[in-house]
Amino acid sequence: MECCCSTVSWTLGTSKRSWTTTLFAPYRQKAQSRKPLKIGRIPHTSRTSKREQQKQIIMRALIQRVHSGSVSVRHSELHNHALPPSHPSQPEPQSIKTIGKGAVVFLGISSEDTLADCDYVLRKTMSVRLWPDNNNDDAERRNKQWTKSLLDLNLDVLFVSQFTLLAECTKGKKPSFSRAMTPKEAKEMYDEFLKKAREEYKENGIKEGQFGAMMDVHIENDGPVTVLIDSQNKGG
Repeated sequence: MECCCSTVSWTLGTSKRSWTTTLFAPYRQKAQSRKPLKIGRIPHTSRTSKREQQKQIIMRALIQRVHSGSVSVRHSELHNHALPPSHPSQPEPQSIKTIGKGAVVFLGISSEDTLADCDYVLRKTMSVRLWPDNNNDDAERRNKQWTKSLLDLNLDVLFVSQFTLLAECTKGKKPSFSRAMTPKEAKEMYDEFLKKAREEYKENGIKEGQFGAMMDVHIENDGPVTVLIDSQNKGG
């Protein structure tokens, strides 16, 4: 056996083989066959890119079942924001829209929304079953909740534009509204949304607030029942 400073080897016939190489060869081959580990990295499937996050921005509709609802538009130049709207010194509102039994719907339009989102949210808003069937002759069915929709009962709807539904409060204390559509584009889509609602559902039963104005909304919530609809996962 021959000895040197780096390895211990022996002579086998006319060939020399390293003792360390022979001993650890199976372990070395097994290690080489493994895929290299990426320490400290999250698998790609669980990571969300900035572009994918933008795609997740959605149109939102907050629906409140009401006995009655109204919206009044303030005089922005004359209104004293330090006092409540009902204070005697406050000027009369510019306009008031009211509804009876039905729904008050706050609508938030995001920067990525399309007319397809409008169609989906409007269809869901009008068809979601939030009311009991009080006119049914069957007592058991009459007391059963969640059986009738706005469309079924021919009820009124008050739509109010509400970009704050898209607020992002994950960082700091001040909400960010960067996900909301710009005012000019949002007004065009909001007007198209209302036009479609009047054409396809109920001309006289669709009321709305004034886009971009300071408004006071009065709601007599029935229940209370409040649901949130969004267009992220468009289904039936």
